[in-house]
Amino acid sequence: MKRSDRRTFLKTASALAVAGASQSFPSPAIAQGVRITMWHWLTRPDDAVWAGLLAEWNRRRPDLQVAVDHVPLAEFRQKALTADQSGAPPDVSRIHPAWLGELDALDALEPLDQRVDGWTHRRDLFDEAIRVCRPMSSRPMIMLPILGQWVYLAYYRNDWLQEAGLGVPGTWDEYLVAAKAMTRPPDRFGFSMRGGIQGWAHGWVNMFYAYGLSIVDERGGIGVNSAQAIERNQWFLDLYRVHRVTAPSAINDGFPQIAALWRAGRAGSFFHGVHAQSSFTETAGDRVIGAPVPRGSNAWTRADAIGMSIWRKSRNKNAAWEFLSWLLEPEQHARINLNPLEPNVPALRSVAARADYQGNRFMQAALAQRESWGLLPYWHPYWAEMADVDWHPLFQRALQGQITSKQMLDQLAQGFERAGMPRRR
Repeated sequence: MKRSDRRTFLKTASALAVAGASQSFPSPAIAQGVRITMWHWLTRPDDAVWAGLLAEWNRRRPDLQVAVDHVPLAEFRQKALTADQSGAPPDVSRIHPAWLGELDALDALEPLDQRVDGWTHRRDLFDEAIRVCRPMSSRPMIMLPILGQWVYLAYYRNDWLQEAGLGVPGTWDEYLVAAKAMTRPPDRFGFSMRGGIQGWAHGWVNMFYAYGLSIVDERGGIGVNSAQAIERNQWFLDLYRVHRVTAPSAINDGFPQIAALWRAGRAGSFFHGVHAQSSFTETAGDRVIGAPVPRGSNAWTRADAIGMSIWRKSRNKNAAWEFLSWLLEPEQHARINLNPLEPNVPALRSVAARADYQGNRFMQAALAQRESWGLLPYWHPYWAEMADVDWHPLFQRALQGQITSKQMLDQLAQGFERAGMPRRR
């Protein structure tokens, strides 16, 4: 985020905090003296936005107090699963979208469709935001998008595109033309490929779904090694192997190396969430633009909901809903999503219409893709192992020519087949 954007975010968050202090709360609809527990993780422990929100709620609602336990993300999932198995999970907690499938299979989270349908601000919610708060389309909504959406977009050095006489690529074929034109070895590369862990998230998966390919579908059909998937995977591998539009280090690069390339002015494009904008503008500033991810046969971009859930074993579900639905109301939602420590795309139309979002080019690129926001198959039992363990060593071997595109994808398909479909309680 450039310095002026950061000042705007800080100024707005402060102003909204003052405005929120004068807000009236609904009359209590629950018994007096209720105390609920909330588990949360923060981008930074000194996050003043969340501290202010929680202090405000507890000051104004002595009948419904919220006790917060800050749990590091690395420990969060296992601690929550253990607590649920013992019958004592938190009443509410932040939930990573990659856990939705597992927690749905365990019947650990409370369905929210009926509550959301009757909520005062239901019409303000983007339907697309609700769609990605489910583990799959046929299952209930089990998370509220309180922290908005983590929408992926394409980051470009616009000055390099202009040097080449090119506009923003609209399709993946145009993207290859642009990546070639922006590349000037040995020091400048059109695409900062991430070949290390989690590299699948940065271009590869967007391209798959943009061509209508399904890695695994909700009926258990495995498409990751279809003939078209093998062809598209080879296209992506050839960005490194044939076209040389990536740095030689791409085969092992993780995000720290990608960020270093951008700081050094050596990278021309990347695919990442809107929350990461400051990593790409730190050096190049306004020369970096955000744009929709290129199209294939259709448009698609990853859009993870970032939110909170009510645990099924909570004894205070009505109180939990009252607190979480307050956090999602426009004033609180704006304060949370304008937080400079974790800026995300809002789930409410009224918040997206605010000047702060209208003036942010990255937020606008993310919102422009709203109809193509898509959910990944996190529900599948093999997804986490594929994403964190298997994908990158297979991709690295394919980049080096040690295995073919087909052999890489056949091994991923075997992982999905071996794990099978989730079984619910």
